[in-house]
Amino acid sequence: MTQLPPVVRQASEYGHLPWFKSIHSGQQNGCVSVAHTDTQTAVRDSKNPMGPAFAVRSDAWTSFIAAVR
Repeated sequence: MTQLPPVVRQASEYGHLPWFKSIHSGQQNGCVSVAHTDTQTAVRDSKNPMGPAFAVRSDAWTSFIAAVR
């Protein structure tokens, strides 16, 4: 399977999606927020919600999360 590079956009382009961050992040500042579509997961800096964001395929995000747990 060919891996495509992440797509970088302004987070506002994903503004219609519900963003969330891990319940394990608490009040820490080094967090990211994520939003899911049917085929992608968008990721942004939670301290800069209108700044850049990138999206990866949902299966790539799932693999990443499994690897870091």
